[in-house]
Amino acid sequence: MKVRLRRIIIILISILFTICFFVGRVFDRNYHLMRDHWFIPKVLLVFVITCMIFAVFYKGFDIYFSKEMKVTIHADKAISLIHTLYTLPGSEFIYNYGSPEKFEVRYIDSLFLDITTIDNKSITASTSIPPAVSIYNCQVAGNEAIIRFYISEKADENYYIYTAEAVHADSILNKEVCYLDYSEFQQEGLTEKSVILPDIGQAEEIIFTLKRITKANYDYQVSLNAANTANQSSITTPVPLKGNLQGALGIFTCYTEDKQTVPL
Repeated sequence: MKVRLRRIIIILISILFTICFFVGRVFDRNYHLMRDHWFIPKVLLVFVITCMIFAVFYKGFDIYFSKEMKVTIHADKAISLIHTLYTLPGSEFIYNYGSPEKFEVRYIDSLFLDITTIDNKSITASTSIPPAVSIYNCQVAGNEAIIRFYISEKADENYYIYTAEAVHADSILNKEVCYLDYSEFQQEGLTEKSVILPDIGQAEEIIFTLKRITKANYDYQVSLNAANTANQSSITTPVPLKGNLQGALGIFTCYTEDKQTVPL
């Protein structure tokens, strides 16, 4: 099936290239197609050569068709992810694996990842599902974006990502992201966090986003930012990434989210 698909694509590309190659000559007023007895052989020759060239170079694209991993997420049921390329609406990320199926998160508190690579190696990980998070209120004072929310009495539930975005006509003018560790607090209570958004005079609205994340995700994000900062320095010090994958580098995690918009 994969080989057949590759051959079809090669043939279609070659036909298109051949048409484009000769289309200018066919529509030339000084050119008489009926008098060119070598026209058909020329077309066939260009088509065959084009097929051979694309057949050679197309081998480099085998990864999209043959080098797929088996990716499964387990909870109360197992969901196999499909190898594809898509973007989640409202997200800037491109995803390689996804599934239209969903878990009933009301009945589960953890997820388990199982990956089998093309060379039959195993990659595993697990994550807890953080409780729902809610923004109590938010406001804009000048260029300061202020958010208030309740933290938990449980230390492992007090890791957050707070994002404030100044938006104009669906374009993000400014964006500030904070990684918050409130694990030292031992009781539930209302807290406040603010960030400065410079040059928001043209903004139409400020979008506040609050995510409750796992400790593993917090540690990974902090180490990732530290690694990016180190790469921008003239003297680079290696910064290890703190992921939770067994057999690979990265993070498998969940988060809950709440979002509010303040028009300006």
